[in-house]
Amino acid sequence: MSYCLNPQCQKPRNPDGTKFCISCGLRLLLGDRYRAIKLLSQGGFGRTFLAIDECKPSKPYCAIKQFFPQNQSTDSAKKAAEMFRCEAMRLEELGHHPQIAELLAYFEQDNRQYLVQEYIEGQNLAAQLAAQGAFNETQIRELLNDLLLVLRFVHEHNIIHRDIKPSNIIRRSCDRQLVLVDFGAAKLTTDLALELTGTIIGSAGYTPPEQLLGKAVFASDLYSLGVTCIHLMTQTHPMNLFDVYEGTWVWRQYLKHPVSDELGQILDKLLERTTKQRYQSIEVVLNDLNSYPIETDLSLLNAPTILAQSCDISTQTWKYVGTVFGHSTRVLAVAISPNGKTLASSSQNGTIKLWSLESGKALPSRTLSKGSDAVQSIAFSPNGEILVSSDRHGNIKFWQVETGELKSSFCGHLSPIQSIVISADGQIIASAGDNKNIKIWRYSNQELLYTFNGHCHVNSIALTPNSKILASGCQDGTIKLWSLKTGRLIQTLEWPSGAVYALAFSPDGKVLAAGGHGSKIHFWDIETGELIETLVSNLGSVRSLIFSPDGETLASGGEDSTIKFWHWKTGQLISSCPHHFQLVSSLAFSPDSRLLASGSHDKSIKLWKLSD
Repeated sequence: MSYCLNPQCQKPRNPDGTKFCISCGLRLLLGDRYRAIKLLSQGGFGRTFLAIDECKPSKPYCAIKQFFPQNQSTDSAKKAAEMFRCEAMRLEELGHHPQIAELLAYFEQDNRQYLVQEYIEGQNLAAQLAAQGAFNETQIRELLNDLLLVLRFVHEHNIIHRDIKPSNIIRRSCDRQLVLVDFGAAKLTTDLALELTGTIIGSAGYTPPEQLLGKAVFASDLYSLGVTCIHLMTQTHPMNLFDVYEGTWVWRQYLKHPVSDELGQILDKLLERTTKQRYQSIEVVLNDLNSYPIETDLSLLNAPTILAQSCDISTQTWKYVGTVFGHSTRVLAVAISPNGKTLASSSQNGTIKLWSLESGKALPSRTLSKGSDAVQSIAFSPNGEILVSSDRHGNIKFWQVETGELKSSFCGHLSPIQSIVISADGQIIASAGDNKNIKIWRYSNQELLYTFNGHCHVNSIALTPNSKILASGCQDGTIKLWSLKTGRLIQTLEWPSGAVYALAFSPDGKVLAAGGHGSKIHFWDIETGELIETLVSNLGSVRSLIFSPDGETLASGGEDSTIKFWHWKTGQLISSCPHHFQLVSSLAFSPDSRLLASGSHDKSIKLWKLSD
């Protein structure tokens, strides 16, 4: 069916394939491309339609927003028209983000303004609240961790949304991600604009005092997000949650589920009426939100650990279970011991920390190093007794895990070491330095076996599980495969997108995955050298990759601060987790494939658990 866009048309429904409306004669294709098929909603200033993009072979759905003011004064209509145009501008400035509906087109046709956007299929939170009831603390924490990162992206583009509320947040059906919509009230900020009084805009009950005076700031969105949370937790309109006589919030009186003091304090600070008392930074909110003990069972007990059996990937979901704090600078590397009981992490200031996972929490165990040289890479020995680290001075160090004692060290390179790996049989160590070479050492006595030259700057190396082939990824976009039996170059693979930052072999050693500049992950068949698959992954560069030990899942981390879980054999995206707020530098799976640790430049380590 085709739906006529003429607001005065008496019979807007038309048969498929019709070019002009049978009733009023108006052309049915918008911009000779977009065909409206259903009226979704109608308000005081416009209408929204479900549409089809006729120019794409798959004819994907999209959404058409039509500016159509009703019963408005001339001044109000002009202001609304300007806001409609500004919404298109704001969306264009934001570009592409997986949790913001992408702008596809903006134009005028038949003397009306139109905006075409990506269609987000799902239920908004107002509808979810009505259908499922009040949110509990876990749901609110997940919502905050999710939306704060979207808001950070918006604010980094100098845009204030100004209308955050449950009806403007959609839970997308395909991946359950929250999507922020309706940028019709959004405002571009500059230093001058923040000083000048602007338009009073927002939704009753959700709008902070300064915004009511036309003085919206970034913290105004945080206030509205806080109000959204207490609405969802109480199932009560915000105007009934504020005592106007006492000038205080009374939302706790209306709670449907208990809330911890920690979360309550965070919400109270989001809801401060004065901007100086309110949170000033999204990063501070995230730190407060994730700085409490992890009470989640990580399924890492004292029983012997074995590799997980394959399971139905369609039922898998990866859930955020907590944040580990302890580093004062960027986390550069994480690793989990072969028995799954110890997490190791290293940072930019040379600190190496061990964390015990046995209690179901990530508890500090000991600090191995408090040096000043960045530790770029760490790896456990196959028996888990030794942790090997490399630093910016080219040193390779061997630490006793049980005692924290430095057993031995040697200078392997005359430049910073970017990456080290230990073979699965514990016989060799490979190290890649800034001086454009890779060295292969005998693990037992640190004897140099081979030096591989002929590189540009090496960013990453990986070994096949059988220890026969080493792969190296370079800044110039080449991937080289080396034989550890002969010490010779086997093959060079071309990366089509620029620098290669991350490499990983599948557990059976047959497939090499690579990530780097250009937001894609490529897969090669090692035996044939054939490129067999490509996935579009993180925005910006892919910085970290790892296969789960059971071979079912690939995890990727990128510059966009997002971790993605893939069923790589089918190309299916299992989960997308944007909980970090800076580059994801390193990933580590537990031996049973059910826990992932992620290290980030935001100075934190986050833990993720597989729930079937």
